[in-house]
Amino acid sequence: MPNKSLVCLLFALIAVLSAQSNYEILFNRPDITGLTGGGATKLDGIPTTGLAVGTVLIIYDGVETRIYRLTAGTDAESSPTIIRPDDFVNPTNAKVWKARISSDPTEVGYSGDNLGNHTATQNIRLGGHYLSNDGDNEGVYVDATGRVGIGTATPQTLMHLSNGFLLRSFFMSRTANGLNQKNRFIGVDANGGMTFGTVTDDFLTAYNQVTFDNNGNVGIGTTTPAAKLDVSGNGKFTGTVSGADAVNASEFITKGQLAVLDSHYIGESYGGGTVFYVYDRGRHGLIAATADQSTGIQWYNGIDRRTQTTGDGVLAGEMNTALIIAIQSQVGDNQLGIFAAKICANYSVTADGVTYGDWYLPSENELNLLYLQRALVGGFTADVNYWSSTEYNHALAWYQSFAVGGNQFYDAKDVANYVRAIRSF
Repeated sequence: MPNKSLVCLLFALIAVLSAQSNYEILFNRPDITGLTGGGATKLDGIPTTGLAVGTVLIIYDGVETRIYRLTAGTDAESSPTIIRPDDFVNPTNAKVWKARISSDPTEVGYSGDNLGNHTATQNIRLGGHYLSNDGDNEGVYVDATGRVGIGTATPQTLMHLSNGFLLRSFFMSRTANGLNQKNRFIGVDANGGMTFGTVTDDFLTAYNQVTFDNNGNVGIGTTTPAAKLDVSGNGKFTGTVSGADAVNASEFITKGQLAVLDSHYIGESYGGGTVFYVYDRGRHGLIAATADQSTGIQWYNGIDRRTQTTGDGVLAGEMNTALIIAIQSQVGDNQLGIFAAKICANYSVTADGVTYGDWYLPSENELNLLYLQRALVGGFTADVNYWSSTEYNHALAWYQSFAVGGNQFYDAKDVANYVRAIRSF
């Protein structure tokens, strides 16, 4: 026998259904066992030809209690939830028994009402309970103030997802071993900007970390970005910085505000000297020795001779230096003679365990670039002339004045001028 409360419930259901349907009560029918369908099930044998659609049967088979309703249709047998009677004939008697309510909660679809078939005419009260799939304390929870929690019964704002988001702000929390380890939020600041940041465990204090303002500016470490990207703090890039317009390398890098992997900047101590010119976004450039190689030495090796060293662009000084030394070291020349190009080629320096010996006399253009960065490189003597490797003719070569204005002109090759060696990287 079913327990008394279940019996009372079933009789109450009969009272409700009887207003619209015929019904029979078939309690304590040991001959109806299992309701498995087929010829052995007596429910199959109940004639339905004379029964109206909507007829309700309440069946207790000794284990489970079910309420069946006679329904028009051609559904296939699927016991115990759908039983096709023996006198089923399509279309003259196309009716099947469908279980509407079952005491077995595993019979999905028949252990409760289908809310999808109804329209609410008043508010649904959860009464401090979850809206849950299996009736456990999980799913959606709405507190007395209307705040919604998913996975939590203590929502902190309009919507709070445990291990998820929160809305005023959305809060994102990740927990482990019952402890709050990570709290993040997405919100709107007083100016209408969108903010991302961290929040304390009590959800009372938030720290903005990234802000998108109404002008489309992005602030990292600042809530008032003044540019498309405004970073308060140090930045590090492991690639190149590029855009539609080339970055002004000398201005961008000399301020030391951005460290780019495998790139260098003007004023940097590198490669045995000081960087005074860069190109290819700092990956290549020119380095000057930190001190003069001579405070007075002639350009030639004692004989005026055409060397054909007219190159004056970036990197031209390296070829000029090699030609000057080769042409002024012929048979009959002073093989031990020291002159501007030779003293640069002979220079070497060891820095950080590396010996750099590929120095040369700068071309006219390279020497002017060095003059422009003379304050950063340092060690120059003002109001004197420095030799370049660019030849004017067989007897004259170009020099650069390091006085204010930095004029370039040519001088006799036997004049003793200053020398500063450079190298490339």
